Amino acid sequence: MQKIIVSILLLLISINTYSQNFERGQIIKNGEKFEGFIKYENWLKSPKNIQFRVSLNDTIQTIEADDIAQFTVHNEVYISKKVVISLYSDLPTSRNNPYQPKPIEGFYFLRIFFENQHINLYQMIDKNEGVHLFIEKDKLFQELLYSKRNLYNEQDILYLEEKKKYIGQLRTAFADCEAIKVSDNLQFEKEDILKLCNQYKQCKTDNSINFINKKQAEDKVNFSIGAEGGVFLNTENGSNWVTGVALRLNFPRNFRNTYVMIEGNYYKNNYPIMDFAGGALFAGTHFGKNEIRPFFNVGFAYFNTNSSQAAGVLGIGISWKRSFKFEYRRNAFSSATGFDHLSVGYMYNF
Repeated sequence: MQKIIVSILLLLISINTYSQNFERGQIIKNGEKFEGFIKYENWLKSPKNIQFRVSLNDTIQTIEADDIAQFTVHNEVYISKKVVISLYSDLPTSRNNPYQPKPIEGFYFLRIFFENQHINLYQMIDKNEGVHLFIEKDKLFQELLYSKRNLYNEQDILYLEEKKKYIGQLRTAFADCEAIKVSDNLQFEKEDILKLCNQYKQCKTDNSINFINKKQAEDKVNFSIGAEGGVFLNTENGSNWVTGVALRLNFPRNFRNTYVMIEGNYYKNNYPIMDFAGGALFAGTHFGKNEIRPFFNVGFAYFNTNSSQAAGVLGIGISWKRSFKFEYRRNAFSSATGFDHLSVGYMYNF
């Protein structure tokens, strides 16, 4: 009996080891789909081949990149493409020791990050872990060219050479959508280029004046007006009410969600004789591009209290669609004195 149990355990271990890392997947060859299991290796470098089996008990097949059109595993989609890339070294080079990029040609599986009828975006990671991005539009498949390397000049001073040909390539690719502007400062990052691809898809899908108007509005200064209410706290009189109105000037998206704001508030104390008003001028910014965004304010305020005091102001909070907001603010008359301000508000964006 003991031998039977041991044999069963060994069999289970063997099956588990044999099927390790094989996940359900799909390959496409000659337009036909084949379901099965693919060995998922969380590729840090783009693979030239994969291991595939129809079932966990079936023989493992090694499939080269030029054998199939694409495969899907672990919610990742890879397409087979023949590429010609240049491998750059991280080592500095000089006129006495020139370094020539090594061209590499062959079929690889490129990961698909964006694919539709208008434009596709692929990524390849070479054996030196260099990132290569490719776009495909109107059947034209091309690498977005970017290089950065350390060089020595004629005086043997080390400097960084950076070539951003991809900016011109993207401008050409998106030229038929005038609402999309490719900035000179666009970083060679998959996420940044992916945003442009999404904008291009929307532009081509809508093909309407609404998309252009929306993009133009983001590129212009606009303003918001709003109201708020809340409590302010101090050690002498406990919690007290505050109400106010604000005018906010929103800068274009190229200024990274920054704004300036003028605000007037009325502070209601437990004792009417201690009521006072105040005005403030802020500069601030929203972080991120989601509907819910944190924000940060800094500025100064003036209060018509008995002593008519000026204060430095620091505020943090979260907003929804840059309209509804919840904010904590510190009004500091000095490093030791001041009061806290908690409020909720609504800004109407024009």
